[in-house]
Amino acid sequence: MKKRVVALAVMVLVIPYQIKAIEGRCCKDERYRSFLFTRPLNQNIPLYQSIWHDYVYEKQGSCKTSFQCIGAYQESLTTRALNKYFLFDRKVEVLVVGDTAAGALDRDVRAEWLGLPSNFYGTLELVPKQRQVGIFLNAHQDLNKFVAIDFFDGYWIDVSVPLVAVQNSIDIKQRIGETTASASVSDFVQAFNRADLRYAKISSVPRSRLRCPEINIRFGRAYLSEDHFQVVYYSGISAPLGNKQDAVYVFDPVVGNNGHWGFLIGAGFQVVTSRCSAPYAACLFLHVENIFFMHNTQHRTLDVRDKPWSRYMLLNHRDRGPEQNVPASSVLTRRVKVHPYGMVDLSAGGRIFYQDWHIEAGYNLWAHARERIELKKSFPAVWGFAGIKDIANPTVATTASLSTIAEQAANDADFVPIQEGDLYVRSGAALGTLVHKIHVSLGWGRKGAKFDGFFGVGAWFETPQHSGACKAIGCWLKLGGSF
Repeated sequence: MKKRVVALAVMVLVIPYQIKAIEGRCCKDERYRSFLFTRPLNQNIPLYQSIWHDYVYEKQGSCKTSFQCIGAYQESLTTRALNKYFLFDRKVEVLVVGDTAAGALDRDVRAEWLGLPSNFYGTLELVPKQRQVGIFLNAHQDLNKFVAIDFFDGYWIDVSVPLVAVQNSIDIKQRIGETTASASVSDFVQAFNRADLRYAKISSVPRSRLRCPEINIRFGRAYLSEDHFQVVYYSGISAPLGNKQDAVYVFDPVVGNNGHWGFLIGAGFQVVTSRCSAPYAACLFLHVENIFFMHNTQHRTLDVRDKPWSRYMLLNHRDRGPEQNVPASSVLTRRVKVHPYGMVDLSAGGRIFYQDWHIEAGYNLWAHARERIELKKSFPAVWGFAGIKDIANPTVATTASLSTIAEQAANDADFVPIQEGDLYVRSGAALGTLVHKIHVSLGWGRKGAKFDGFFGVGAWFETPQHSGACKAIGCWLKLGGSF
């Protein structure tokens, strides 16, 4: 018994070093990104453990079964850091100007790259928002109910099945000083949703998905669960049922862990700090869960190195003549292997038990490392940044390799293609982040000879340490019992 407790303690002591390693993989180079992975609603230890923990390991009924049903809601809050995520060079707002409009020398984006008229003048701000709503079903079964062997005392199996709806949106805040109203594309909403843009669109309306994110199966043991003292360890698997992100739209809603299989390990500790003679029990607790995810294959939109937002520029193909001007996102959206590495979810704080009432408050940390992605197939060196049509050689495709999102450079003497080494693969990967959270909950429950019942409410506030997540508020309501 002592050896097992020591092993669990060692695992918990290693967690700070693991979090430090994750922070080290939080990319500080936040110049330009096309993909954002936020904290899934179901990655929330207090949501599951609050109140429930005191009943699930000390069942009174003959079936040795516990259950709980939870409803939860989370809403993101607007921050300047998040508003910079899908722009570039840490800008909150970009100036978009056409070649013939006044102010072209000071622009951040050339209007013609976006299909806007050459006299266009305006500013653009992108404001990501997210809403998550979920229902969570959780069942917990002691194994010694079915196997009457002392060895299985304390062992259990737990199955959780969430149903989550995610709504993502990017508000396009535009201030237009001049444009041609009769043009087929005259504002930013039309520019980011035009017909020739296959990928990296920015929807003008919220996009939603309702799915079961995954089924989590945990197998563990309660090494100690008596008089509010608890030592629990478990491991398990997370089988994905949710969707993978869709590269057609930026910030497409992802339900769950983006289609990754996960292997998880966790532990829970609770110690009593009040005197035995006190009319209440005051406790300190620590819960921690670590999930390692397997890689999978997705489509991600990339940029060219040192060319922010090059996905919104235009490209020419070496062998297809001059009339091309293909949106770069159609070519730079590649099939890639995504390595998400791991996530850590930690919750610590205090609990007070008084008669049938439970009060809990705590601090939480959710962290994930920066993704690493790699191309599944080599990139063909046949595409180059579109140059100006050469009137003297009308059948020759031209390139302007020195072009940026702000300027179209002079034509190259010869066709200069984009090489695979020119791709900035990190631009299509999610940033790593640390999310700090505080939570509170209040519950009521009663233990009987054959049935235990409880219900409770809780709320939380969270804020990211880096820009790779949302600041958010949330609340939950649960009920459950043991029999």
